Amino acid sequence: MSDKSRTEAPKLSIYWDRRILAITALGVISGLPWSLTHSTLGYWLTTEGISMKTVGLFALTSLPYAFKFLWAPLFDLFQAPLLKRGRSGWMIYSQIGLLGSLIAMSMLNPNRDVELIALLALLTSFFSASQDIAVDGWRVDVLEDDEQGVGASVATLGYRIGMFISSAGALLMSAYLPWRWVYLSLAVLVGAGTFVSLYTSTKRVQRERSEAEVFPMRPAPRWLMLCTTLITLSPFILVMLRSSLSTILDLDRELMTSITKGVKQSAAFLIIVVIIALLAGGYHRRKGKPSLISEARERWGDRWLIILLFVCVFRLGDHLLGLFLFPSLSELGFTAIEIATVAKSWGLIATIIGTLLGGWLVYRVGLMKVMVVAGIAQALSNLTLSAQSLIGHSVSFLYVSIGVQDLALGMVNATFVAYISSLCDRKYAATHFAFLSALSSVLKTFIQAGSGWAVEWSKASYGVQGGWALYFALTSLLALPGLILLMILMRTRSPQERSLDH
Repeated sequence: MSDKSRTEAPKLSIYWDRRILAITALGVISGLPWSLTHSTLGYWLTTEGISMKTVGLFALTSLPYAFKFLWAPLFDLFQAPLLKRGRSGWMIYSQIGLLGSLIAMSMLNPNRDVELIALLALLTSFFSASQDIAVDGWRVDVLEDDEQGVGASVATLGYRIGMFISSAGALLMSAYLPWRWVYLSLAVLVGAGTFVSLYTSTKRVQRERSEAEVFPMRPAPRWLMLCTTLITLSPFILVMLRSSLSTILDLDRELMTSITKGVKQSAAFLIIVVIIALLAGGYHRRKGKPSLISEARERWGDRWLIILLFVCVFRLGDHLLGLFLFPSLSELGFTAIEIATVAKSWGLIATIIGTLLGGWLVYRVGLMKVMVVAGIAQALSNLTLSAQSLIGHSVSFLYVSIGVQDLALGMVNATFVAYISSLCDRKYAATHFAFLSALSSVLKTFIQAGSGWAVEWSKASYGVQGGWALYFALTSLLALPGLILLMILMRTRSPQERSLDH
């Protein structure tokens, strides 16, 4: 950021810029699917009697977030098939797929169809990750360098609002409606994101984006059109097959079970084939273009590995809270309404305060220094949830524990998004942002998949309250590696990173 931009306060009119408004709205739409495959889904499954071990394994359905950089180059190189709208076209395809996946999930019963729910959760994560690629690349691309902080802040706020709607809103709805209608309602809301994506395709935005690119997007080849069509329509195919077999055909239970199993296996095979084809296409490069690792070495020198490790582990502490926060509060005696009104509503307010505070501190103090503060706050805030576990059902203390935790979370999210945005090359914004953000999900995904066993062991050894207290304390310790790497980066900063501080 230039010295001038640091000495002059940013104009408030930037928040009414059509690009910033679009980024905020897209942040909301992007945040909706996350909880529907994580905390909200985990709560739904536990209320249906599904074990914590199985719920923990559902963390593997978020693997598309960890490997989204593999197909991200497609969004930089090619126009969306048929639509020819660049990255906004890819947003539309992703939102159509999300609509179908969530509708299909709403039609299932966890006690009978937990495998199919897992498959659809994996598909939902794939479409959500693809939407993130397009949205993040578009955001980095259309904003100037001194606007990235504002863009990161409103994107984070929008994302948290979306998560609030699909978590607290879903829990409140579940108190009055069956889960089928909860997921169906939120699916329709996600589908409405196509109108926002169409809004991003105005001539003004397209002109600013094309000026920032070194080469124009090329028309999509036939193989990409085929893969995109098959993957986008796969949830709808599952819906039609499931509906036909269960309502139209009058078959006995044993035969129905065999056919349903065959449908699941066939659908899984089809999805695996088309995803492999899509991932293979993701390796398509312009002639002579280096790999992502080679680019990292060239851009960051000898510190490239430390930077990548830091991106990978910095948010481990808060990542491991999401899947089990709702189930833990439920087991501590909190009702769905209490969780929604305190843990999510008050939590959203605390997150907004933390995000705005983080953005203001970045402007006044500098990005790297604020990241240190945010990292320490993240490690300490998780301990308040340990205290909550030991205290038990106390709504008054829940305001404290959730407030402290989400305040720190808002600071961490805002500073982290701004940091990885600063590392991106504008020409390949979608690929680079997807690669860096995916790194922060890789280790988290595999640790989270086994965290169910850690929870079960902790509760078996120390009881419900003591077990959850121990688990949250462990998540606090997992924030320390990121802090250590951050300190190393602070002492060996490059000129580019020093420009982010005063």
